[in-house]
Amino acid sequence: GHPAAAIPLAYAQMGMDRQLSMRVVLSRVFWLQGQYDRARELDEEAHTLAAQVGGNAQVQTLSLSGCQIAFWSGDIELANQRVAKLVSLTRRNGQLALYTLARC
Repeated sequence: GHPAAAIPLAYAQMGMDRQLSMRVVLSRVFWLQGQYDRARELDEEAHTLAAQVGGNAQVQTLSLSGCQIAFWSGDIELANQRVAKLVSLTRRNGQLALYTLARC
């Protein structure tokens, strides 16, 4: 088979659901391309999926795209809600590095 098949999808200690990770990546790509509505749509899909997947999915989604897309969209209320959720989840889970980042 192709050597790329042996490359792990995650090098960190926690993996990420493939459907979720693609929505996170694509939401950021669409934002950079100026497709803001599509970016927000994929971001919302990612949050819905993260809630279903459970585990660290919400922390990953919030820290990788959720807070940023809301902030970049100018929805400061949503951005504040998402940051508060990220702070709460990382504090509860003992993820000090992400907790510190979320508080910035």
